Amino acid sequence: MFAYRLTTSDQDGPEPDDEEAINTFNVRRLPDGRVRGTFDLDPVTGEIVMQQIGVEENALFNEDQENGIPRTVPQRRAKAFANLVRRGANRSTESAKPLIHVVMSLKVLQNAIAQMAKDPQEQDFTSVLDPSDPDGRCELIDGTPIHPKYALVLLMQARVRRQVLTAKNVTLEASYETRLFPDWMHYIRLVESRGQCAAAGCDAHHSWLHKDHRQPRSKQGPTALDNLDPLCRPDNHFKSDGPPLPGRS
Repeated sequence: MFAYRLTTSDQDGPEPDDEEAINTFNVRRLPDGRVRGTFDLDPVTGEIVMQQIGVEENALFNEDQENGIPRTVPQRRAKAFANLVRRGANRSTESAKPLIHVVMSLKVLQNAIAQMAKDPQEQDFTSVLDPSDPDGRCELIDGTPIHPKYALVLLMQARVRRQVLTAKNVTLEASYETRLFPDWMHYIRLVESRGQCAAAGCDAHHSWLHKDHRQPRSKQGPTALDNLDPLCRPDNHFKSDGPPLPGRS
């Protein structure tokens, strides 16, 4: 919510070009040979970095569990970063691009298109933003706000999925009988939950989350949208082996 207040306090921005212009990545080698660094990235670039590290970190977590490796979260994250850099150095320029999810309401999209036709001094992209209203959302899947003008740029090469939400952020008319939850159902739930695990107190990255039957299939739980919860692997296993998990309020 604080980030939204920062965004809407300046009715002109921040502009996408301004956000990219202040991106920084600094590294230096210490006297003992170790390397230390800091970085500061705009929301979309940061999401790409977080998503790719999260996927690699999840794979390392599974590997650590299987082999009994007592790595800490920062150690695992450092290993994930190093793995990505090594693989990236060997990739061709035609490698697949990261998958980024942007949630943008039709109202915000229509306003953004209308603003592009105006004189730059009269443009107002952000006054329609409201994180508590499905009609006012322009954000990454985890709720991180992005400038509508930035979203328009991404739309030029995006695949678009239409999703109808009620005022209480519940999806309408989306339920199919399938053996496994298809990806589109999973993404719908991620949009509703802003990329959060269904278990209370869990801060797992959305790239870690599994598609879980709220009512198990073994108890005739349907493979339908209203029976789908996004759960991280540890919470999913805990649910299978123990009592029901406390959900988010």
